[in-house]
Amino acid sequence: MPEQDDHQLLAEFVREGSESAFSELVRRYVALVYSTALRFSSNSHHAEEITQAVFIILARKAGTLSSRVVLSGWLYQAARLTASNFVKGEIRRARREQEVYMQSTLPNSEAADWDKIAPLLDEAMGKLGETDRNALILRFFENRTSAEIGSALRMDEDTARRRVNRALEKLRKMFSRHGVNSTTETIAGAISANSIQAVPATVAKSVTTAAVVKGTAVSTSTLTLIKGALKIMAWSQTKTVIAVGAGIVLVAATSTVTLKTIASHGRSNQSDISASTSPFRDRAKYVSPFTQVHFDSLDSNVVTVAYNQSQYQLAAIDGISITDMMNFCRRQYGQPPFGEPWAEKRFAEDLVIVMSDMGHPARPDNTVSLTLIDPKTGEQQEVSHALMTGQNRGAIVQDRGEANTRLLKPYRAQVQ
Repeated sequence: MPEQDDHQLLAEFVREGSESAFSELVRRYVALVYSTALRFSSNSHHAEEITQAVFIILARKAGTLSSRVVLSGWLYQAARLTASNFVKGEIRRARREQEVYMQSTLPNSEAADWDKIAPLLDEAMGKLGETDRNALILRFFENRTSAEIGSALRMDEDTARRRVNRALEKLRKMFSRHGVNSTTETIAGAISANSIQAVPATVAKSVTTAAVVKGTAVSTSTLTLIKGALKIMAWSQTKTVIAVGAGIVLVAATSTVTLKTIASHGRSNQSDISASTSPFRDRAKYVSPFTQVHFDSLDSNVVTVAYNQSQYQLAAIDGISITDMMNFCRRQYGQPPFGEPWAEKRFAEDLVIVMSDMGHPARPDNTVSLTLIDPKTGEQQEVSHALMTGQNRGAIVQDRGEANTRLLKPYRAQVQ
């Protein structure tokens, strides 16, 4: 019987609550998560707690991860963000002890290379784009072939190989700026040999138990760690949206003269353009049932909304799953040069247009049915006639724009 892939195991866990399926996922990736945590904390006990927190987060989000997600990349990013948040509140103890240990267990030249790279590795990985980061994790953390990397990232083998080489070169340049002058071959060898550490035998069992067995006691510090990690994950998503927004402003600035020239020649033909050619001319379409729409930092198919002054995870609208709607938005609106944050913006702010483009127009009374999940209890709630209003949509725009307005102010000042 062929081995189940990651998403088949996740589906079995979500569908049946299968501890064996989740245990297999832990077996596959516990070393990846633990090793990442250990590099940050330099403390095996702290690394175990971080690892437990990451797999509890996975268990909670298992039903919301799309098939597009590279699970090892998702877990690495979750571990990196969780561990980073953890060490901010802890004294960085025993790092030197870890370095001495590594020197005693590796050949001298190899130890020297790793000692220089290890303190910089995870911060540098965090600065890479998601595809570059996933390519390096698959190649050097999991020892996958170029063909396997291509399959996971939906590209051909040669493209995958080039992607790995380009990502390695980016790491080399980042390390060089910190005074570490290594070749890409040295970096590749050091990461392959040392990025994954041996995990204590008890960790996998305790992690699985804490994540999937109901009634298992989890320490207060672990619960606090999970809460903090989720917050920092959400902020990482916000920063991505802001960065894209800044790029849009700068592109708009460079295009101003061209647009003015085009406009001066096109005014005479403007009357020929009917409102029906652009749905965005119809102000009646700018309505929403929600007052806030937030996307998960690691999976934008996970959408949290504010409805009737309460927070819910959004599961479906008019029977259309949110995963299907977000995948449509990425295909329809998320193409270069704007990318996925633009697709998220369209879903959040122009829901009626999205539904119309999908062939599911809103009802004449501007209501939709909603399937909501209470984040505290996990209970599913059905709302048959949720009213969409312009005031709600305006609240969404304001909520999503406040952070952007503050951080984009310097760019706007430059282009005025």
